[in-house]
Amino acid sequence: MSMRLDINEFDGMTLSQVVRDAERQYLCWAINKANGNKARAASLAGMTYQTFTRKFANLDLKVTYHAD
Repeated sequence: MSMRLDINEFDGMTLSQVVRDAERQYLCWAINKANGNKARAASLAGMTYQTFTRKFANLDLKVTYHAD
């Protein structure tokens, strides 16, 4: 996975904000790749299910499903 961050977007952000945003993007990538399956997403992200769900909740992320 190649992700390039635009350094111009860092203006006015603290390091903790940048890290939080990157973590949010990464967890969203994992949950999308796993089709909403948190156990599979945790595995893709290289962390335990418990760690994944804690981080997911701390970032106020939700899994939503859309009918085609």
